[in-house]
Amino acid sequence: MRPAALRPRIAAWGLDLLITPILPFVLYLAIAALFGDDIPLAVALPIVALLLGFHLLYAPVLLTRIGDHAGQTIGKQLLGLRVTRPDDQPLDFRRALVREPLARSLLAFVPLYLVVDLLLPLLTPPRRRAMHDIIADTLVVRAE
Repeated sequence: MRPAALRPRIAAWGLDLLITPILPFVLYLAIAALFGDDIPLAVALPIVALLLGFHLLYAPVLLTRIGDHAGQTIGKQLLGLRVTRPDDQPLDFRRALVREPLARSLLAFVPLYLVVDLLLPLLTPPRRRAMHDIIADTLVVRAE
C-alpha cells in the first residue's frame, strides 16, 4: 500500500465535486422544461432533497461497492486512487458515512477545517492522512 500524494487526492476531490451535481442538474432541467419558471413547491422540495441525498451518499455508496473499483469514487478511479482501512480491507458503509458526509462535508463549515484537512497529509508522513481520514480511520492509497 503506497499512500497517495496530495495533488492526485485534490484532483480526485475536484473531479468528484464536478460530477456530483450533474444528475440533479439534469433532473432539474427536465422538470423546468415541464413546468417552466413556476415549479410548484411540492415538486421543488423533493428535488432539493434528492440533490442533498445524492451529494451525501455519492461517495459512501461508491466507496463501499464490491469488485475492482471498491474504495473508489469516479474521481479516485480516474486518478488511480482508492480508500481503504489501515489493514487494507475495504470500507464498510458506516465508515464511509463517517468519512464523507460527516468528516468531510459537515465539518467543512468549521472555520479553517478545509485548510487543515488539505495540509495535514503534508504533515503526516508516511501515511499522508487528512483529518477526515484520521476521523474515519482510513487511508488513501495508489490503486495497484
